[in-house]
Amino acid sequence: MMLWMSRLPSPPSCFEEVVEARLLDMDGVTFSWEEVGGEKFLVLYASQPMDVALEGFPKPMWEEMPPGWETRYREYFMGFPWGSRLFIHPPWEKGNPSRINVMINPGLGFGTGTHSTTRLCLSFLEEVVRRERPEVVLDVGTGSGILAIAAVKLGVPRAVAIDIDQEALENARENLVLNGVQERVVLVAGDPRALKGRFPLVLANLHFYAFLKVSKDLARLTSPGGHLIISGFLAKDGPVMADEMSSVGFREVEGESLMGWGGSLFVRG
Repeated sequence: MMLWMSRLPSPPSCFEEVVEARLLDMDGVTFSWEEVGGEKFLVLYASQPMDVALEGFPKPMWEEMPPGWETRYREYFMGFPWGSRLFIHPPWEKGNPSRINVMINPGLGFGTGTHSTTRLCLSFLEEVVRRERPEVVLDVGTGSGILAIAAVKLGVPRAVAIDIDQEALENARENLVLNGVQERVVLVAGDPRALKGRFPLVLANLHFYAFLKVSKDLARLTSPGGHLIISGFLAKDGPVMADEMSSVGFREVEGESLMGWGGSLFVRG
């Protein structure tokens, strides 16, 4: 897969959450923040050069990543156990025979399991599946598909996974096949407004501002008495997230933080 990169200096007045919310609304681009010599940069990645307009930032100048970038990435993505049952690993590493293995081939879809927000969701997921045994799960903003895959491998009979990003869905489809769960997970292109019905368990690893846009849809899609697992926001924003979800009918059962990121488990009233 070809990959293009653009590194943009961050203006002093930059509000990172606003920038991230804008990028998360775009198809086909992912990003990271880097700090070099005390200066902060926004690094964009895409499968082809594209126009990205961000207030305060220069126009991206795209460079093609050199051949072999996928191989170099392998040095940074190694298998690891999580929770009491899961083992997350890439295709080039063996699984753990004493655990439930989730194989993720990294792509532009967010969710290799290494980020704190994914790990928080996985911890809550393992707990809820063990205790509640839901028949189906909805994964909003599925990215690489890691949460939906983990859910069905933990014992949930089926899952629906939705994302607005076509490249993320392609990566998720590949990972479904790698894990042999393609018959149990339905992938949907779009946002939560496109869905009907209710689910006993809903997962959403999204950005803070994305939650503000879809909180009512998450409430509509969660069964009464059902559970909602969320992450993707900074730990300091946890109280704001709790208030927002409370306003649409949820009650927070548990909140956790990891490396400055927050995650919460809610029940629908």
